[in-house]
Amino acid sequence: MKKFLKLVLPLLLIVGVLVGCGNSVTKKKFTSEQNNTKSELTYYAHGDDVFKQTAKNTVDYSSVDESQIDAFKTQLKAAADKYQGIKGVKEKLSFDDKKKVLTETLTVDYEKVDKKKLKGIPGMIGDFKEGKKISLKESEKLLKKSGFKEKK
Repeated sequence: MKKFLKLVLPLLLIVGVLVGCGNSVTKKKFTSEQNNTKSELTYYAHGDDVFKQTAKNTVDYSSVDESQIDAFKTQLKAAADKYQGIKGVKEKLSFDDKKKVLTETLTVDYEKVDKKKLKGIPGMIGDFKEGKKISLKESEKLLKKSGFKEKK
């Protein structure tokens, strides 16, 4: 039995490594700081095909006039509401009124989402045709053109 394990175990490890390499995940992060907003986008891909994207946006709203804060929040909540109820999308908006900072977290699982439902949602940029993959290379070009930098 020990001889059998000594022969089979290394083969199982090799097969496991080869199978794992075929399904390797590329993870790329991009950051931007513009107009009181810090953004961090993370893409998860198999090869060039993005299967998941996460975003964390932090906005300092201390420069918003006190009399306009309620309208500011209402406008942002209305935009955030458009993400709700879409399968494959998780979005959360939270306000810290003491620090005057809002944080939005967003996750899009492109393997589950109905891409047609992403069209027209503020902040969602891309060609969301059903059956069309999201390209990591094209996303990277678009982000860099928009001022994002890759975080190593």
